[in-house]
Amino acid sequence: KQDFINNDTREQLFNTIRELMALNIIPIINTNDAVSPPPQETVMEGTLNITDNDSLASRVAVDINADLAILMSDVDGIYDRPPKDDGAQLLHYFNPKNTNKIKFGDKSDFGTGGMESKVVSAGFALDHGCSVIICNGMKYNTIRNIMAGQNIGTMFSPLEIEETSVKVLAKNARSGSRKLSSLTPEDRADIIRHLAKSLLSNEKEIMEANVKDLNAAKARGVSGPMFDRLALSRSKLESLCTGLLQIADSSHDNVGKVVRRTKISDSLEVVQKTVP
Repeated sequence: KQDFINNDTREQLFNTIRELMALNIIPIINTNDAVSPPPQETVMEGTLNITDNDSLASRVAVDINADLAILMSDVDGIYDRPPKDDGAQLLHYFNPKNTNKIKFGDKSDFGTGGMESKVVSAGFALDHGCSVIICNGMKYNTIRNIMAGQNIGTMFSPLEIEETSVKVLAKNARSGSRKLSSLTPEDRADIIRHLAKSLLSNEKEIMEANVKDLNAAKARGVSGPMFDRLALSRSKLESLCTGLLQIADSSHDNVGKVVRRTKISDSLEVVQKTVP
């Protein structure tokens, strides 16, 4: 830990790490957190106190200008509640600003840090330009799968991403479809009309969000017709509103309508109907 406090020794340490990596040698750095003395309460401003391997990994990742830090645990990532609780859902994206909105479970049996320590360490790395993923280190080929672009664990992001897993989205879509099917044609039409009117009543908020999207698109180099398609205007919102109202007016007959009826046998008939 003293090596990180002293500027000269820290520079020598990371020069050594860079030289090893240039030789295709992967250095293994470990803090003996089980036998180390209690961490000092005071720490230099803008730095992270090294109390366990999570904080050590984040400090190393930041100081060597790493693109990505992978912090491993014995669970798949960060959950919206303790992972052992019923209904706990894995968060594939997480903003450290929302730490107070989730409840952490017990510490891992394989270390002293726990998920809270990983979140603090990951937040430090993210603030210093290093991406972070917290994932399950007990699973096979985890690092290779992450580098292959698979959606593994929880990725830290400074953005407010309202993210839901594909499985949950599919489950919610099926549940919503069944609820829509049970509604009367009038109720379905009223829902669509409400959506149409909301486009115009929330025009200010929609246009402000669209400006942010356009700025982000410009930063990514999006231009031409693709950029034009992203741009919203009052006329576009009015056109969308008109289209939704037309759908509402015709929705009385377009759900539950028999499209095809096939007789398989005297006792079996297959009927194809339109659904939401």
